[in-house]
Amino acid sequence: VQNDAEFIIVGSNSSSNSSLKCIDFYGGWCNIQIYNKRLNEAISNCRFFGADYAVYQDSQDELTDIRFSLFCQNFTSIYLGIDGTYGADVELLVDNVIIDNNYGDQTFGVVLSGEQATSDFSSLKLTNLIITKSFCGWYIDSEWFYPPIMSNIAYYDNYYNDNLWDSSFQQNPMYLNQSPFEEPE
Repeated sequence: VQNDAEFIIVGSNSSSNSSLKCIDFYGGWCNIQIYNKRLNEAISNCRFFGADYAVYQDSQDELTDIRFSLFCQNFTSIYLGIDGTYGADVELLVDNVIIDNNYGDQTFGVVLSGEQATSDFSSLKLTNLIITKSFCGWYIDSEWFYPPIMSNIAYYDNYYNDNLWDSSFQQNPMYLNQSPFEEPE
């Protein structure tokens, strides 16, 4: 596989009935790339190993949910780009996801990028996540944003768990002192 390979591309004219389940991805520039489309079913039970971008979504108003998936040794595991200037409500659930990057400069767990005209991110939910060994666990790349709903996120061995001066809106963050993937001492 070449480093610049894109494995699956879902464009705005693709069917919403497309299903991305139980797939293993290895390497490549981008494993799943989705442009302005919300699939009827979440990306689920997939494993992503060693990509520059494992899941890359870029949208005006639609994003596909990601559930029950493993991201390992990627540079950016989940990239969510939203152009909120259109003012539509964007809904997204990232739930029961494990991100275990191979720590290095500029590795990211979840990136939220874009501008907002309204409180679009209020319908974004990041729940029940484990984020380890990232330069930055989750990153909001915007001057104007409304915090997503974030709960039950466990962190271990990230250089930064997030990039904000105040991330107190997280509900029940868990800062682990031992890797969750090792037998308890």
